[in-house]
Amino acid sequence: MIRSVENAVRYYLVASFAGRPQIGAGIARADNLHKSYLHNLEHRRPFQEILLDKLDARDAGEIWAGALWEIRSKIGNEVADKGVLSAWQSIPWPLKEEELPLRFIHDF
Repeated sequence: MIRSVENAVRYYLVASFAGRPQIGAGIARADNLHKSYLHNLEHRRPFQEILLDKLDARDAGEIWAGALWEIRSKIGNEVADKGVLSAWQSIPWPLKEEELPLRFIHDF
């Protein structure tokens, strides 16, 4: 779970800086992937996918990042970016794996 949230923060910040929800287009082209990006944060994937524990940290991170992207669309990028960074920086490390999601949401 820790890697999922780490990935979410990474994906979200890259997408927010670029101003678009799709990230990794260059890598997708170079690797001849079946889609034109690595991750798309504009989606409706439910958190239940994570709870089923069948996703790797990258896919779970995309779900988390999608939630952050949706928050960004509601409150604006400046406020959302500051919230994401503040929440991430306020986490006391080391942290138990199961504590990270709730701590991150609480600190946001």
